[in-house]
Amino acid sequence: MKRQAFTLFEMLLSVAIIAILTGIMTPIFLSFQARNDVDIAAMALVQGLRRAEQLSRNGEGDSTWGVNLASGAITIFKGTTFATRDISSDEIFSIPSTISFAGIGTSTLVFGKLYGLPTASSTITLISINNETRTVNVNPKGSVELAGVAISTSGAGPSFTCGTPVVVTSTAEHVCSEVSPSFDTCTYNTVQIGPQCWMKQNINVGTRISGTSAYQTNNSLLEKFCYSDNSANCQPYGGLYEFNEMVQYSGAEGARGICPTGWHVPTDAEWSTLISYLTTNGYSGTEGNALKASPATWDGNNAFNFTGLPNGYLSSSWTYTGLTTVAYFRSSTLNGGSNTWDRTLGSGVVTVNRLSDTLTTGTSVRCLMD
Repeated sequence: MKRQAFTLFEMLLSVAIIAILTGIMTPIFLSFQARNDVDIAAMALVQGLRRAEQLSRNGEGDSTWGVNLASGAITIFKGTTFATRDISSDEIFSIPSTISFAGIGTSTLVFGKLYGLPTASSTITLISINNETRTVNVNPKGSVELAGVAISTSGAGPSFTCGTPVVVTSTAEHVCSEVSPSFDTCTYNTVQIGPQCWMKQNINVGTRISGTSAYQTNNSLLEKFCYSDNSANCQPYGGLYEFNEMVQYSGAEGARGICPTGWHVPTDAEWSTLISYLTTNGYSGTEGNALKASPATWDGNNAFNFTGLPNGYLSSSWTYTGLTTVAYFRSSTLNGGSNTWDRTLGSGVVTVNRLSDTLTTGTSVRCLMD
């Protein structure tokens, strides 16, 4: 039987149905597109801010680095201002041109050299064409977060890539806080040196106690000393810890101690591995220069981005010594029952020294990935 053609009524009905479906689906599609656009832009902004902060911390090109926001692009730039930047160093993240920004005050945010501190803490709101919003926060220490979601990696694991910042939320039952009274450091850059992945900053977590009148004790409170009993010295240089506090009273070589999950206090042998790598890669006899920060922070060349700082130490007789001239790094390896093996760097000294130190000396801790 021959099929009859569509009647005029059927054709009009089909057109009407298509129009209705189009009217329903178009706003849904546009809403999805707007949400997708603002998500893409937010992630690009977070990546750009983290990249600029890391370049500044590394002292890349002996310069500060910043981020400039504009329609359709987020630009990482080298220099103190976008107008006077080194254009040849620009790194550009393309974003949907429909995205606008609010809350930053200016279109530029710059991070200071070495410590990566921003020119100002900021709350940046990204707005899509249909008013979908995402918020990116940059705190005074340079940590970047997306609307309550921590973007930095919170510890080492199967998906962790060395060179990615590590965010410490808590360790040794201490909740990390970058504000009063703890003034901790909760974000740490990392660096691959040979077979090892190191934190690029000394650990700074815990409640500060006086270093001139008390020892650190096993009292369920993570304690730290700050040079001259000044919390401001812990922020650039890290805390100072006695051996037992550092390993959290476990006494085990390679203990996690005060380091976050996935990291540990390096052993004497692991420090030797680091030094051996430097020795066989162009720095035989000058390993100390390779580990010390470069001028004007110290007198090394920071060849491997370890960025050792002259943070001093607290002697067992409660005397702070050596700020701006020496750095003491503790290992988790005992030398007898009352000493440990340390590594030291010093002003005018091109080597790395190994020495036996008392358990109650307050020294720095540089965490190593498991």
